[in-house]
Amino acid sequence: MVIRMDLKDVILELVNKGQGIKGPELATEVCVKCVEKGINATIEDYRPLLEQLVKDCEIVEIEYVLPSMTYRTKSIFFPKGTEILGR
Repeated sequence: MVIRMDLKDVILELVNKGQGIKGPELATEVCVKCVEKGINATIEDYRPLLEQLVKDCEIVEIEYVLPSMTYRTKSIFFPKGTEILGR
């Protein structure tokens, strides 16, 4: 489970350092960080862990659909404790 803990730390570091990060950018940056740190993780490790972090409220995920792209759901991730205000 060392890979899982290292991967979790990478995901949390990237989400917590900013003011929100879109799904594709997060995936790309996780790949880069894993290579830099020598973490041998795969997409099969990444997806369930990301879902678990959202489920456990370690990070906040907002899914949205743009009017110009109704066929596609997008996501953006925020640090734990982020408040979402709807208008």
